Amino acid sequence: MRHVLPLLLTIGCTAPSAHDDDTDAASGAATEWVGAMDVLDFARATPDGVARGFDLDGVDGACGFNDYVDPDGRPGIDNVFATLLPLMEQVGGAAFEDLIQGTVDSGEFLLVVRVRQKGTECAGLDVFRASEPPLVGADGHLLTGQTLPVRDGGPLLTTECATYEDEHTVVARGLSLPLSLSIFQVPINLTLELASLRIHLNDDGTGSGEAGGAISVDDLWSQIGDVGGIGTQLLGVLETVLFQKADISLDGGATCTHMSATLAFEAQTVFIYEGVDAQAP
Repeated sequence: MRHVLPLLLTIGCTAPSAHDDDTDAASGAATEWVGAMDVLDFARATPDGVARGFDLDGVDGACGFNDYVDPDGRPGIDNVFATLLPLMEQVGGAAFEDLIQGTVDSGEFLLVVRVRQKGTECAGLDVFRASEPPLVGADGHLLTGQTLPVRDGGPLLTTECATYEDEHTVVARGLSLPLSLSIFQVPINLTLELASLRIHLNDDGTGSGEAGGAISVDDLWSQIGDVGGIGTQLLGVLETVLFQKADISLDGGATCTHMSATLAFEAQTVFIYEGVDAQAP
């Protein structure tokens, strides 16, 4: 069954990298899939303890937080940010999610994933940041098949061996993903530690999945606290409870300094062009 994903990459994907000549010698078909994350949402939790995400630390219940089970029955899921979402929404947190989606729609925070065939046991995986606004259709989704320039600093994240979770899905774990965006012209620069990425390749050529990891609560507050435009009530909630939500210790110690979070995404197939002289804000 593990050969099915390489086969999909070879014959079922419509958007190879415009920069990469990685093709199948016999058919000339591209052996990679490239997709832009055009929809981002924070992964939610159900009342019975189910949430999308990853087991980031291999510990169940660190710092007093019970881990979740994911929809497929995997235990130990770290996603404590899901417990903060209801509090945020009571004081306008839904607008905060809209602001993040707005940075995606404008191309400012548009992440592009490339899955490269690297044999039957694992695949190469890269995450880039687009450097120009995308073309968007009337339905609000990115137009498939367009070419997106990516920033010339290289991938934000790369691994040569993302594992096959099933015949349609690859997963990369334990990486570091820098995140940079601007909210109300205030730059936010964070690093997603223990970053994990799951990508499911759909039959229609699109992709979907989750990106999860741990964010320093000190770094998050020191930057979010400057974004007055998101509302004083929301900032008050964050200031009150944010430091109570740390559930990850990067060094395995008793003190948790990071908060786990998961973003669910949908991706449209695109081409990419590397080598663009563009810098992150």
